[in-house]
Amino acid sequence: MVDSKIFEETGVLVSIKKELHSQYNLLHTEKLIIEKKYHSPFSQVYLVSSTKLPFPLAVKIITADGVTSTEQYDGLTEASRRLGTNSKFRSPRPVQHFHKLNALTMEWIPGKTLSELVLSAVTTKSEILGAVIGTGQWLRRATASDEAETQQLDSERLDLELNELVAKTYQEGTYPKFIIDGLSCLRENKSTVAKISTPGGFLHGDFKAENILLSDELIYGLEYSGKFLSSTIYDISYFLVNFELLKFKRLGLGFYLQIDEIKNAFLSGYFDEAPVPLLPTRWMSLHTAMRLYIDAIHERRPMIRSLLIKGCFHQLIRKLTAELKSVG
Repeated sequence: MVDSKIFEETGVLVSIKKELHSQYNLLHTEKLIIEKKYHSPFSQVYLVSSTKLPFPLAVKIITADGVTSTEQYDGLTEASRRLGTNSKFRSPRPVQHFHKLNALTMEWIPGKTLSELVLSAVTTKSEILGAVIGTGQWLRRATASDEAETQQLDSERLDLELNELVAKTYQEGTYPKFIIDGLSCLRENKSTVAKISTPGGFLHGDFKAENILLSDELIYGLEYSGKFLSSTIYDISYFLVNFELLKFKRLGLGFYLQIDEIKNAFLSGYFDEAPVPLLPTRWMSLHTAMRLYIDAIHERRPMIRSLLIKGCFHQLIRKLTAELKSVG
């Protein structure tokens, strides 16, 4: 995370500034205040403000291969339409799409992400529980669809794809035991999982604590795609696994011991009083953790950090395997 007014403006940002001057009829002498707020290998986000703008803007420049601003703008538009502006569950309003620049502008929302809240040493347990219940409620409202109220996980395809990824990563006969156990548990339960109905809806696609923004009493979802109609267990399990990984970043035994209570709070927010489809949720959570682990070991990182990440995943996959066995 970056919060600085001192940075080198890229060619794309200069072009967007010109577009904003034109759109809002700003004089060249009327400066825009621009702050870099976030950057990663995938995107850059800037806060743009001025007394001449109707409200502060977030400028997002997409830098990842294979990701387009069109997808993100359309996702924002769909989420804003579905959630509206009269409830506590919202999405930032899209403002302008710069197709040729692979960038977009949207309403700037002040606040902190759910991951920032969780990782803060001063956050209380009740604050975390309230936030994750609200996060589950946000997901239910944002993804709900009358077109497909229920869906099944395509567990046969998912299991095949994961086995192919593992085979490309490890030589035959060198699979670690926790990988063997995880694959075996997934294989034993995939046929049963494929027959169980789960909630259907338009998937978020990247649903994790980093993409939930808390602003006063309001909850905003970021990075919504809303393109794919499928089982929302994909989004649910992705959130649960990424939330599990946060416990390795937050110091303190208390949070570590309370992780299952916090995850259950999220599930209660999503399912309300409906029964949780436990087997598909745990099956997809284990599958997700193993897939993310394979992705992680292929990324280039300093050796010590790489070993720490592998250790976190080893522990998590063993835990999720045991949880799946308990209901399988």
